[in-house]
Amino acid sequence: MKKIVFFILCTVFIVACGDNNKGPFFNTYVDGEKVLLSGDKPANGEVEFPIILEKDNMKVTAWKAQLKNGIVDGEAVAYSRKNKIMFRGTFMREGSDLYDVNIILANGSVKGTIKISSEEIFELLEMSTTQDIEEPEKINLRKWFMNRLVDGVIETPDSIIKKKDDEIEEVLNDKEKDIKVINSYRNGEQIGYKEYTKKDTLILAIKILDDNKKERISYNEQTGKMEEYVLSNLREGKNIKEYSNIGDEMSYYRPVLDDDDPVINSGKNPSSVEIQKYQKNEGYITLIFEDYSRETWTIPSNINLTLEECDELFYEIIASNKAQKKGNQRLLNKMIVER
Repeated sequence: MKKIVFFILCTVFIVACGDNNKGPFFNTYVDGEKVLLSGDKPANGEVEFPIILEKDNMKVTAWKAQLKNGIVDGEAVAYSRKNKIMFRGTFMREGSDLYDVNIILANGSVKGTIKISSEEIFELLEMSTTQDIEEPEKINLRKWFMNRLVDGVIETPDSIIKKKDDEIEEVLNDKEKDIKVINSYRNGEQIGYKEYTKKDTLILAIKILDDNKKERISYNEQTGKMEEYVLSNLREGKNIKEYSNIGDEMSYYRPVLDDDDPVINSGKNPSSVEIQKYQKNEGYITLIFEDYSRETWTIPSNINLTLEECDELFYEIIASNKAQKKGNQRLLNKMIVER
């Protein structure tokens, strides 16, 4: 007799704690969250949610999803009015407004963590039916998820967007120009741009530095060699370093700034430095002073200078502590002084 009573109690407990998903369905709010009721209790288990179309006076299934305590938490599928699948995936609840998602879209996918309310999930699942959208491609869910993405990846045929903390990397395939573009953002502000050929060769890189400066570097499409470098001060709108090495000609220009740590003496101090060199020919280092007078040094024909070597020469000329080479190792020792 005790065994029979125990079996009945267990059966009642299982039924009481099992699915509650048959309806009728009502919406309510609990602690500010939208909750779906089945009857007078929060819906649980797999729910097929119907919507009545007033125009046609017919009932259609708007979505099907796993619910826990009246909130979507698990597999979900959204349908059109004609029962076409618009998107499907999982919404795993991590907190009151955080979900780990893995969604398959008509033209891409979303994987990661999103910040979203239970009400927004219900609205998303019903969007196709309430707005009478039949083609999955016509729902711009990329933008919808991007606005809510905390950490993760959104992929479409033409783009990949990666977000980590407050930084976003956007990879775009520009089919018209036949190039790949990578945009980088931090806190909503663009901090970088890269451009690649279809063979994945980097040809342009732009970076916004922390001290309000912008770095722009262009590369040769065939060799990958750096051809131009420009460093500019965004606040003042001025270039503070320019380097070009295209073909047989190399040029370098840089004004002397306080940040360069120049040594100021009682005589004349250069206000800027220019370097020009042709391969297999002599080149020239020109010191320009505030009174517009100049001094010119000769670069031997067998020396070709990289950007780093031009920077080193610049620091040596202004006697900056930023110069790396000392004594006999100084690059200036290889130059012919005063032409």
